Amino acid sequence: MFIKGDTEAHHGLEHQGVYIYKPARSSKANEPQQPKRRKLAHLSETTPRDDELPFVPLLDGKESSSLVKRRHDAFTDFWSVQSQRIQEILSELDSKAVKDLADFINQAGPERRGF
Repeated sequence: MFIKGDTEAHHGLEHQGVYIYKPARSSKANEPQQPKRRKLAHLSETTPRDDELPFVPLLDGKESSSLVKRRHDAFTDFWSVQSQRIQEILSELDSKAVKDLADFINQAGPERRGF
């Protein structure tokens, strides 16, 4: 809502946006981060039984169950590598954002911080 004559109402520091960063807690900073796994409430309902195939057979159902399992295993292996890469990239981006924010705060003089 705009009120005529009230153009300076939202230009003060109390109305500026804030970036809140909560880094992940890590006891071992140099070790690679393990891929995160979703917690499942009903594990028994979602885990395939031994007689169930993890993927739908291809070729109109003519793909053998051993090939379906191999395809699923290949997917799982590939996805774990991709997930690790994604987590590393996100971690680097978070670190860069924190560094850029800290640099900005350090460069801002006391007069800009309101002290």
